[in-house]
Amino acid sequence: MTFLALIVGVIFYYLWSTDNPVQQDGWYTRWQSTVQGSGLSEGLAVLLVLLGPVLLVLWLLSVLDSILFGLFWIGAAAVLLIYAFGREDYNTFVAKYQHFAKSGNLEAAYLSLKDSLPWLQGDEPPVSQLELHASVRGALSYEGYQRWFPVVFYFVIAGPAGALAYRLLHLLDDINPRLKQRCLHVADWLPTRLTVATFAVVGDFSGSRAELVASLGDLDRPSADILTAVGRAANGAPDPDESASPEIQGAEMADDVASLDALMSRSVGVWLVVISLFELFS
Repeated sequence: MTFLALIVGVIFYYLWSTDNPVQQDGWYTRWQSTVQGSGLSEGLAVLLVLLGPVLLVLWLLSVLDSILFGLFWIGAAAVLLIYAFGREDYNTFVAKYQHFAKSGNLEAAYLSLKDSLPWLQGDEPPVSQLELHASVRGALSYEGYQRWFPVVFYFVIAGPAGALAYRLLHLLDDINPRLKQRCLHVADWLPTRLTVATFAVVGDFSGSRAELVASLGDLDRPSADILTAVGRAANGAPDPDESASPEIQGAEMADDVASLDALMSRSVGVWLVVISLFELFS
């Protein structure tokens, strides 16, 4: 039943695109406000904010499991999966950056994405074109990853409640930012490594093997850095020529982001094939 729910959820998620009626987060904002106003410590508040909805979902799914041969369970699981997928329009971000990059106006590209991609909001703004591109590419790498790969990973190994818990962690307000970041780092550790291993398989394996092995042994390295490093190596993409004209630089940077998008798409396909084969032969 999990596999059927996965297929239904993926199909409807891509059909709806940005007009997704399932991804409404007002209830979660109200729930967080209620918990924060209860006077609990920050640690207990975070625990309750995350576990409350997850435990409710687990109870609901257990009730639906025996109704109409599990059809209601499949429907509810698909809805939860759709809700757990990423919110932002990744494809629009890629297209927007490519447009500005090709025109040589990378600063406009950076500013247009800065408010939409929280992973792009660092303490210090980039001081060069190459640094700006590296920042955007890292943010797009993590955005493309977190919207799909860890959600499917936790859906498969922990069910709909696992996928929901991952998304709720991302949607968590800054009750305790350091705790949130530590939890995300732990939650991302394994799906990040599986994703970059997929990058290596669908890309240049020999060229990305060293970066892949290094990522497996570095427990503290941020996920965005790993995704960027292995993704670039898997694509075999050289750094944009710093001495080239802005137009040539911009074209190279646009191509670099396009290759990242293609790598993500191929990896999504591989995950779906592997999950399908596992379901078929298990």
